[in-house]
Amino acid sequence: KEINQSIFVVMGGHHASLASQEESVLENTAFRAVDAVVIGKGDLTLPLMIDKLRRGEPLDEIPDVVLRTNPSSRLILNAWRMIPLSKYPQIRHIQLADTYPQGSQIKSGRSARMSTSEGCIGNCSFCTSPKLYGRQYNPRHVRQVVDEMEYLHDKYGIEKIYFNDDTFIKPGRDGLERANAFCDELQKRGIRMQFRPLLRTDSIPMNEEGDRVF
Repeated sequence: KEINQSIFVVMGGHHASLASQEESVLENTAFRAVDAVVIGKGDLTLPLMIDKLRRGEPLDEIPDVVLRTNPSSRLILNAWRMIPLSKYPQIRHIQLADTYPQGSQIKSGRSARMSTSEGCIGNCSFCTSPKLYGRQYNPRHVRQVVDEMEYLHDKYGIEKIYFNDDTFIKPGRDGLERANAFCDELQKRGIRMQFRPLLRTDSIPMNEEGDRVF
């Protein structure tokens, strides 16, 4: 703002989203330079906002946005929550070859981060996910996930993937089927990459079928 008062400043992410649901972040003097807060998922909200800013159109009707000029502008909380991730445009990686550092936890090889899903059906008190996503699990299609892994490997020499998901698979039959489909797709394509998923302790049963998934 000191450089140019017309620069539009947007805040988002887990902390800003949850704080805005409990109190007005925009009333905090520490954030007086912020013009808007995006609540929840910003991946579809932000492009709409940018397009309207370019056109000089009002932002009041964009879901999941709180504006300094209109604090009551938030119309629908988590409007995008139910859109399956598989319907999103495929992720585009542009000129990232030099930005992927050597893995900090793995001593050799290029590593990258990916998201294959969002949300979790759990309700752990220490986690922001249930408040942000409403205890819903929204996965990408397995083929899309493996497509991206294959692209990162072939294009940028990525050897190891860290999955950012709240939980890579959810508990129950659907989760087991997704895990098996993911492994089958890797094997079918002959892709040999290391990967680290995060998941709940109850995502894989302690029986023969669970052992087979591991």
